[in-house]
Amino acid sequence: METHQSLEEVDLVRGLQERDPKAMEVFLERYSPLLHHCISQFAGRDLERDDLWQELLKYSLERLDVGHFDPQRGALGTWLYRVAWCRCLDLQRRLQSRQAPGSRLPQEAIMEQDADVSVCGTQVEAFPNADVAEGFRIYVQWQNALVTHDDICREIFIESPIAHPSSMLRRLELVEMGAYQERGWAEDYDLWLRYHAAGRRFAKVAEPLVRWREHRARATRTDSRYSIENFLRAKAHYLSSGPLAARDGLIVWGAGQTGRRLSKHLIRAGHRPDAFVDILRARGDECVVRPDLDTDNLPDSVEDADVLVVDAPLVEVDSSLPTEEQLFNLEE
Repeated sequence: METHQSLEEVDLVRGLQERDPKAMEVFLERYSPLLHHCISQFAGRDLERDDLWQELLKYSLERLDVGHFDPQRGALGTWLYRVAWCRCLDLQRRLQSRQAPGSRLPQEAIMEQDADVSVCGTQVEAFPNADVAEGFRIYVQWQNALVTHDDICREIFIESPIAHPSSMLRRLELVEMGAYQERGWAEDYDLWLRYHAAGRRFAKVAEPLVRWREHRARATRTDSRYSIENFLRAKAHYLSSGPLAARDGLIVWGAGQTGRRLSKHLIRAGHRPDAFVDILRARGDECVVRPDLDTDNLPDSVEDADVLVVDAPLVEVDSSLPTEEQLFNLEE
């Protein structure tokens, strides 16, 4: 028979599953001392206190979400301490196994198995949740979806496809590539673009082995080299010297702010877009071309030009305009 306490805990768990702020406030007030006691038994054994706190909160809520807590089998506090203790043990064992003499990182194993791989990263997990904005969360999800060499090369001009803290490189190759260079934009993205231009191969471990801490003091948030404008400068530089170098035409799909700003840098590098293709919201998501071209011949024009997709929603377009199949990859 359920006690009054178990009924109260069931309501609390339901509130946590619904991410109710009041339920979270009660949970933290009631069980923070318990979690901190557990953390005190492990923090300092190569495990940081703040990292453990964030991990235990996340892990406990995930277990509650899938119904692992059964009020018939004990109190929530007892269950929570057991889950927290087991998670700390698991994290400590993983860390020790990676630090043991003779042990290898997963990136190292991949690079030993395939001598052609020059750069190997891993998937990442951004934390703490309270500081991870929606844009950064979407970026991490996008980056984690790029696992194979083809995935990474296909989308390398969108953003940096490998989290630098997760990467492993071959020292001699890094020296041959000129190592990190100051060009006025992000040095790690510049390095990946140079590796890509040189035809080197990428790989990624399909497991989040690095926890990527987000905070306001990161260089990404404070250094001008990581600004959108300087990222666009980097893209324009390597597009101009790479995929666009041997092409006579250029059509930019997406004439919004980002498309115009990127085009400005491409024009400075000698690659003026022949046309912009975009979605005109005021006319019912009609696909339009600027400047006006003979749309009957536009697909033929596309065959002789690179199509640079900047920011285009997936909508049906008029058959006389280029379809997704006609938007060929910049690498081709």
